[in-house]
Amino acid sequence: MLVLFRTNTSCCSSGSGITHDAMKRKLFWLAGLGLLVTVFAIATVLLLHKTVTLSVDGESRHISTYALTVGGLLRDEGITLDPADTLSPAVYHWLRRGETVILERAVPVQITADENMHTLLTVERLPLNLLAQAGVALQSGDLLLSGGLPLILAIRCRARLHSTCKSAAR
Repeated sequence: MLVLFRTNTSCCSSGSGITHDAMKRKLFWLAGLGLLVTVFAIATVLLLHKTVTLSVDGESRHISTYALTVGGLLRDEGITLDPADTLSPAVYHWLRRGETVILERAVPVQITADENMHTLLTVERLPLNLLAQAGVALQSGDLLLSGGLPLILAIRCRARLHSTCKSAAR
């Protein structure tokens, strides 16, 4: 910005009615206003910036964001929600510095019981709760399988006891 001040007041007396002192005051106020706007903009940016934790299906990561709400954070991260997903806090919740956002994605689960197939879209992972959601009662003598293996054995396989899995599959 280039400002020219002349000591000769005749420059300002060409009929505009603005004196040299009035021009100086006007420029002073404009410069002050410009400084105020700049300080406000910088303060706004600094206050809006926050680091939050986003946990999706148990995998957490720290995210630096300017999002105002949980929904804004998810949109910025390219995450879309299914109605069956669970989110905490809610999409419209104001996001605060240091907050943790937890998203559990719903997955399709198939349950075959008494030759009937039940398909669920759920965030539930516990077998007994899945059966309850499908309206299937576990009875004495029932065999509960996961991935073709008895449930206790399937849990061991997921715990990386592969020798048990291989011997049971034979």
